[in-house]
Amino acid sequence: MTCVTVAISEDAVAWDAYVASHPHATPYHQHRWLGLLTKVFSHRLIPLAATRDGSYAGVFPLVLMNSRIFGRFLVSLPFVNYGGLLTDSEEVDRSLWLQATALAKEVKANFLEARHVQSHSFVALRKQHKVTMILDLVASIDGQWQAFDAKLRNQIRKAQRSGLTVRMGEAAEIRGFYEVFARNMRDLGTPVYSRQFFEEILSSLPETSTVFSVYSQQTIIASGIALSYRDTVQVPWAASH
Repeated sequence: MTCVTVAISEDAVAWDAYVASHPHATPYHQHRWLGLLTKVFSHRLIPLAATRDGSYAGVFPLVLMNSRIFGRFLVSLPFVNYGGLLTDSEEVDRSLWLQATALAKEVKANFLEARHVQSHSFVALRKQHKVTMILDLVASIDGQWQAFDAKLRNQIRKAQRSGLTVRMGEAAEIRGFYEVFARNMRDLGTPVYSRQFFEEILSSLPETSTVFSVYSQQTIIASGIALSYRDTVQVPWAASH
C-alpha cells in the first residue's frame, strides 16, 4: 500500500537518498535546494513523499507561492526550469498527483504547476511550448573543439584575439555576476532575485556550483552560474553587457 505524507526535516537523509537513486532527479530535488528556497524567500515548502513498506517510493516537492500577477498557486519548483514528480511507478505517480491536487484545493491555490522532466499521461493540461537543449560533450578538449561548428570556433577565436579572459570561482565572483545580471534584468523590466539567493546557492551547493566570468582587461562583461549534477552541467543564470 502506498502512503503519501508531508516529509519533515528529519526525513532529509531518506529524501536525498531516494533522489540520488532516481535516474531523472535534478539538483533542484535535493533537500539542500528546497531548504535554500525557504531560507531566502520564506515561501511555504510542502515536500510530499510516498512510502511503501516503510521505504520511499516517490517524492513531489511543492512550494506555495503568492504573486500579485499570478495569484496563489502551488509549483514544483519555482525559479528554475525543473522539478515535478520522481517515483517508482505510475501508481505512485497518481497517488502523489491526487494528493497534490487535493492540497491545492485545501490551500485555496488557483492552480498547480509541475515542471516535470518526463511526460505524465494522466496530467490533463500540458504546456509543451518550451524545449531543453542538450549538448553532448566529447571526452577530450581537442575533440570538443572540432565538434563545434566553424562559426562558433571563429567567434571564440575573435574573443581570444580581443584579449578576453575567463575566471572561474565561487564567492569571489558573485559580486561581479550580480552586477551584470541585475543590470540586465532591470533593462528587461524584470524584477531581479536578491543577491542572497545566489550567495546561498554557492554556500549550500559548494561542490557543484561555480561562477564563470568573462573579463575585458579588469572589467567584467559577462557572467553565469553553472550547476553540475551527475554527468550534466546546467547554466540556469547568465548575462552579459
